Amino acid sequence: MTQTTMQRICAIIDAQGFIQNKRFIVREFAIKTDEIELCLHVNNRMSLKRLSTSDLKTNLYAQQHVHGLSFLPEKGVSWGCIKELLQYYFNGKPYGIKNNQLGNLLREINIPFISLEGAISTKDPRSPKGSAPLSCGKHIDSSRCSLAKVNQLYLWLIKQESWEVD
Repeated sequence: MTQTTMQRICAIIDAQGFIQNKRFIVREFAIKTDEIELCLHVNNRMSLKRLSTSDLKTNLYAQQHVHGLSFLPEKGVSWGCIKELLQYYFNGKPYGIKNNQLGNLLREINIPFISLEGAISTKDPRSPKGSAPLSCGKHIDSSRCSLAKVNQLYLWLIKQESWEVD
């Protein structure tokens, strides 16, 4: 019997964030399994003063036109806490991700992953219909919310039992 994608991964994760010195800095993180659904905001300790002009322009654009998350730190967990959470839920099976920048961060901490990039777009007409996925409420476009993305992917994957991962 062929395993479903949800049986082959430990969880679906997604993140939103900013760029600093060509490095992705997580600002929001979400994880979804058959048992849990969690969205955390990360106090990333970024400083406007340390940004290059290019990074500043890119991040201001992301803040104003892409995800709408605040650039300046707010109360939240540390990236170290997120790494501990990733280690805690890692059960030997890879994580499913739809964010290449998050994949780079997982490589740095030696956690395997499967890219779900080609699986579905959260704005794809094939995505599950019905009630809108949960959102953290901090976005200018709720489809950019990490929580909404992991929920959309989860719903789609459990309905696609024959979908094969490369």
